[in-house]
Amino acid sequence: MIKDNNSFTQDNEIDFAEIIKLIWKEKILIFFICLIFSVGGYVYSKQLPKIYKTEIKLRYAHPSYFEPFRQYMIIENFHTNQNIQTIEKPFNDEFNLNFLSLDTIVKFYKQYDEIKEFKSYIKNNNIDIREYFNDTIEKVKDKKKKSQNIYSFTFSKPLPAQKFLTDYVIFTKEITEKVFEKHIQLILNNSLDNLKDNLEIAKEIELENPFLKSAVDTKRNERNGDMAIVNEPDSIFYLGKIVLSLKIKHLEQTISKTQDLRFDYNPILEGASSPYIISKSAKFYIAIAFVIGFFISIVIIFLKIIFKNNK
Repeated sequence: MIKDNNSFTQDNEIDFAEIIKLIWKEKILIFFICLIFSVGGYVYSKQLPKIYKTEIKLRYAHPSYFEPFRQYMIIENFHTNQNIQTIEKPFNDEFNLNFLSLDTIVKFYKQYDEIKEFKSYIKNNNIDIREYFNDTIEKVKDKKKKSQNIYSFTFSKPLPAQKFLTDYVIFTKEITEKVFEKHIQLILNNSLDNLKDNLEIAKEIELENPFLKSAVDTKRNERNGDMAIVNEPDSIFYLGKIVLSLKIKHLEQTISKTQDLRFDYNPILEGASSPYIISKSAKFYIAIAFVIGFFISIVIIFLKIIFKNNK
């Protein structure tokens, strides 16, 4: 039994040695096959477009820009039983959605006149613009997978990416302002209608000035001699005709300011970085092609042996 095992081991060593001799004998064939595949890998790599990436850091809109509308947003939220939140958050969320939207970037591309060379490249190569820009912009996450306000833009030349991305940010801001303008006008007009309805009630009950109610803790008042606490009732019409009329006037002035609403802030905190290449180099495709060529050459050698032995 031990003799058989030794014989088996010797046969394996002989076979392995024979394989090495055979490969060395066919080294010229292997060389030319690997050379052909390597050249093919090089040619293939040169046909692929080089892919680049640039990054830009944005800033959120500051709460101070929304201060003129804050009290009316709170009123609206109060009367609709919604949770009160910062006004700037919906604006910033809308900006993020628009900035990452494929429809937004395609819309910007179509009206952007400073990339004529790139548009000619797209047209001459029959490239679908939606396919080109699909998933090109994404939010960057740090090593801890925490979302930052940094965005990356993946592209291929001849697109002038730095200027394109910078102008696209401004375009997104303008679109977001228009959306927010409609949103804020809707809320303010609802608040205005509410004030007008309450003004009519105040007129019907002939209430000129705010009506005050007192909340008195009788026992504590008798014990400590405290004064009665005076509050305004919850219903808005208790404010009276004078106050309601002033509030309506002020709100109408605020609504007029929302026409062609613009926030004077720069959404770009750090400009677009210099593009850096992220596509695979020619060496990568040459190496892959060489390995494939070597494998195929070995298969060819073994097929030659099989056919030779079958004769």
